[in-house]
Amino acid sequence: MVKRVVIGLSAVVVAVREGQALVLTVRSPGQAAGLPFGPFDPEGDRTFELALRAFVTAQTRFDLGYVEQLYTFGDKGRDAPVAVLEAGDRAGRVISVGYLGLTPHAVETHAPDSAWADWLRFFPWEDWREGRPPPFRP
Repeated sequence: MVKRVVIGLSAVVVAVREGQALVLTVRSPGQAAGLPFGPFDPEGDRTFELALRAFVTAQTRFDLGYVEQLYTFGDKGRDAPVAVLEAGDRAGRVISVGYLGLTPHAVETHAPDSAWADWLRFFPWEDWREGRPPPFRP
């Protein structure tokens, strides 16, 4: 049996409002808010970046400015809930390509399932305001 590969594109869109770092989030039906994510269609999408821009805008009504590809994850067993095959079967392998998008203003998107959330909610190990964060405490 041949296992299929799904390429998922993830976006961390960052803005600063009143000195606080925020990330743009989306909520899928029945799931907690998370970072924008979408599958890459090798037949329909010309580039990873264009596909990323299209699905972020579709999910959040926010037009990305600067984006930078940061990392590609391909570990076996890695899963992304949206990365399913057309027939609904799980892929044999999920490759995730992560992007960072920077914007000077956390403007309201008026998309019903998107919102700006505190950066530290998604990256708690980055909070050193009160000393060493819990993941690094002895």
